[in-house]
Amino acid sequence: MLGRSAIRLNQLTNAMRFGVSQGESLVLFETQKNVQKVILNRPKALNALDIPTLEVLLSKLRTEWRENQQIKALLFTGAGGKAFCAGGDIKTLYDAKISGDPTKMKVLDEFFHREFLTDYGMSKLKPFQICFYDGIVMGGGVGISSQCRYRIATETSMYAMPEAKIGLFTDIGASYFLPRLRGRLGLWLGLTGARLRGEELVKVGVADYFVPREHLPLLEKALIEEINPSTDDKQLKTIITRYTKAVPPEYPNEKLVDELFKGETLQEIVTRIEQRRGESDFIEAMAKSISEASPISLRIIFEQYRRGKQLKSFREGLVSDFRVMQHFMAGRDFFEGVRCTLIDKKDKPNWTYKSIDQISEQEINRQFEPLDPSKELDLKEFD
Repeated sequence: MLGRSAIRLNQLTNAMRFGVSQGESLVLFETQKNVQKVILNRPKALNALDIPTLEVLLSKLRTEWRENQQIKALLFTGAGGKAFCAGGDIKTLYDAKISGDPTKMKVLDEFFHREFLTDYGMSKLKPFQICFYDGIVMGGGVGISSQCRYRIATETSMYAMPEAKIGLFTDIGASYFLPRLRGRLGLWLGLTGARLRGEELVKVGVADYFVPREHLPLLEKALIEEINPSTDDKQLKTIITRYTKAVPPEYPNEKLVDELFKGETLQEIVTRIEQRRGESDFIEAMAKSISEASPISLRIIFEQYRRGKQLKSFREGLVSDFRVMQHFMAGRDFFEGVRCTLIDKKDKPNWTYKSIDQISEQEINRQFEPLDPSKELDLKEFD
């Protein structure tokens, strides 16, 4: 675990990088009556998660949110009006890797251990967890909220898991929650990084309610005024639905997604999509995304989805994803993807494999194998 001096150094580094002054907190807390509002406060970084931010959340999970009986509900939002949380601080991971410095490279393990531990702690919260998905929701933002029962989308919401584009895979327990979306929607989201906007989040099932943005202050006020120590799920739903807009339950392209993404192998799916390329902008967009993604990322996401159907819990999904993550941090595709996304933006990634059929089943299976016991993800403190 990072010492206090190291954590403070990281806080100052990120403050300089993203314009957060030393006097400002990475996470803001406002408690009124039985509701505590939690504001991710790195707006210039679209509230992306870094180690200091995760340490703040973990501290709350270990103390106040576990012990304070007066806090009945936690309302999570993002500062700045553009994002709930746009993911993790991947630039810091990239800088650590290319430095070649073993001390700096420790962050590659420390970040994901803290992130996954935070995700698991969030899933075990006693207070109600309510998330305002106002703006961008990606990667780490999905992770800290995927098990929340009150995810609220607005017309500004944009949800995506574009990890394959940067040579990563859908982690943060996605091996558990993506296969549990209807039909093949989860596999489509993972392989293509498709962007869902506004009401689409509710139609697909990654958000639970749609509330027009202008009604969020009214909803927040009602939550503060009406939630009390005896409030139950039914009563909370009644408060929220007072401000919701009804959304049709089916995603418009859902039948097409189920048709295109069925099959026992990834190659079967890719071939089917290529054969129908040009039929519509929707198919063209998914074909383009898959053709540009890292082949090893695509293979892992497909296998992750296949195995994920057998997982019994979100906890198991996090443990499995953590094992795979160790291979990606030791490899090169993620860092190549980040380079071309954030550094050399005009460059095309030079992926390790040129096509999905170059990757053996043995290599895929190897990445899901248990780690040395000393390196496995330890989640016991929140069991």
